[in-house]
Amino acid sequence: MSRRREIMFQTDARHSSIYMYEPPMGIRQIVEPIDEVLDLGIDTINYVVGDCAILLYDTKVGEKWGHNVDLANHEVWHRAGLSLKMMLDQGIDPLEVIGDHGADATRYGLCKMSSTQDVRFSYGSIEEGRKLANKLWNVSRLILGSAPDGACATACPQTLEERWILSRIASATGAIDTSLAEYDFAAAAQLLYHLTFDDFCGWYAEAIKPRLRGGDNDTAATALFALERLLALLHPVMPHVTEEVWHHLPDREQALILGPWPEFDPTQVDESVETVFARMREIAAQAAASS
Repeated sequence: MSRRREIMFQTDARHSSIYMYEPPMGIRQIVEPIDEVLDLGIDTINYVVGDCAILLYDTKVGEKWGHNVDLANHEVWHRAGLSLKMMLDQGIDPLEVIGDHGADATRYGLCKMSSTQDVRFSYGSIEEGRKLANKLWNVSRLILGSAPDGACATACPQTLEERWILSRIASATGAIDTSLAEYDFAAAAQLLYHLTFDDFCGWYAEAIKPRLRGGDNDTAATALFALERLLALLHPVMPHVTEEVWHHLPDREQALILGPWPEFDPTQVDESVETVFARMREIAAQAAASS
């Protein structure tokens, strides 16, 4: 009995209170930092844990691992709201998903649909990841194929769209840092999608395309610099395509996965430029809608 630790979890809709029975001290509430996780599905919590006592036992003399236990319930659900493990012959083979959509697309999709503890599986999110990877690959080919020999990744913005994209990348870096620190991977994936698909590919790349193909050295250098920063931000979500593109940039001796994470520099954010460009986008959208 001296080795036994009885852990009781009192749960409700908002929180879990953890108590421990430890002879001879009796029952006391645990207030120490929580660093161990008891991973239980929501169905298990409902039928086993709620308002009940769970008996946990030490297997090693002198260790009190029961002091630091928390509840977590993470499951992947069918899009209809049913648990996959309860559905006959309707499980999802991750290798098949990767084979159909690609590893990067699957990784992006899982991040995108991870906004809640109970995750509803979505092929749409994975397909969105496949389109994003293709878009990134194509815009990288445009920039790399148009850059003159000897071009290097250096920020030398001359135009509004170049100052805007550098500011947008800097702003996104700060927002992504915040999302990752809060383990909000869905928000980080959403930020990366709009930064890449809408801002970088949809507006910036289209605006610089004539000058890029015309052999403008400053335009190519700035584009390579912006692409370099974008690849570093995208790498945790899409490691394979970003690593491949990275090694086609000039003077790449070190792998992207070994490189440092981009640091947020608030001095690189130009809110006035972002405001002006946002207004330009609104005018363009209104003109397109009325035509």
